Amino acid sequence: MKRSILMLMLVSIVILMLSSCASGPPTIPIWPYKEYKLVTEQTQTKNGMTIDVEPLTPENTYKHPELYAFDLDQLPKYFQGGMVSGGFPIGLQGKRWQYTFGFENDFIVAMKVKITNNTDHILRMGDARIYLRIEDEEPIAAVANLGDPTALVDADKKVHIRSAYDGDESLIHWVTYFEEQWDKKRVKQMFDLGYPVGLTSQIINIHKKKYKLINDMEKEILPGDTYSGILFFPALISYDKVNVKFYDVVTKTDPAGNPIEKTTFDFEFKYNENKLWYDRDAKQWKGGEPPVQPTS
Repeated sequence: MKRSILMLMLVSIVILMLSSCASGPPTIPIWPYKEYKLVTEQTQTKNGMTIDVEPLTPENTYKHPELYAFDLDQLPKYFQGGMVSGGFPIGLQGKRWQYTFGFENDFIVAMKVKITNNTDHILRMGDARIYLRIEDEEPIAAVANLGDPTALVDADKKVHIRSAYDGDESLIHWVTYFEEQWDKKRVKQMFDLGYPVGLTSQIINIHKKKYKLINDMEKEILPGDTYSGILFFPALISYDKVNVKFYDVVTKTDPAGNPIEKTTFDFEFKYNENKLWYDRDAKQWKGGEPPVQPTS
């Protein structure tokens, strides 16, 4: 029976109960997911500017506790019980974990980016434009604002997230939007406790200092400095090939600081399908094929 896996760290209560009562070894939970893998080099350097891109995928979740690890008491009370407390077990580092850029088999294009300025001038991100390019489609601009994760409760006691309610095109808005769409179509279990839409925004809020957006147009990078952050596009991973392009990155200025040379960085990605399996002993999801289970 195919079950609905809420997000990366969600282990279905019903499945665990059934597997513990069944004869023989318990079934190993497996989670297929979609990702974009880099075709070009991860790190590119041009005229003193270096850009390093790391696609964010479910498999590298444990590499980034600063993005995905959380404790129940860090969440607003509304998000602490029911499906959250029961469905997100304590795992590595004594934390609960949630991948914030995907829901079951719908994954959003996101990556960590590090920009190093080895020129002799200030890099103004306001001069650059960053787009997701898809063949025969309009370019998609990188999101520039984190948004407002404030939870609003209406007269029917339904919770809305401020940025999603306002539709402000921020990261919080888009993550919550895809979360809502996923919740509408997910397969409901017999004893389904209901999923609190907005949970992902609250986990992002816990780590908001680490969700700096590279496409923040007000950011300046001084000579010799490095700036790291998130590059996020409001698009699901579905196309065979995409390119992430950094246009008009200023690599040379005149004595007055006016741009006299601009460079484009181009990172190509291809679609890939991968899978994770849940290691109950280690309390974590692992990439690749699960171990072969002995037959009874």
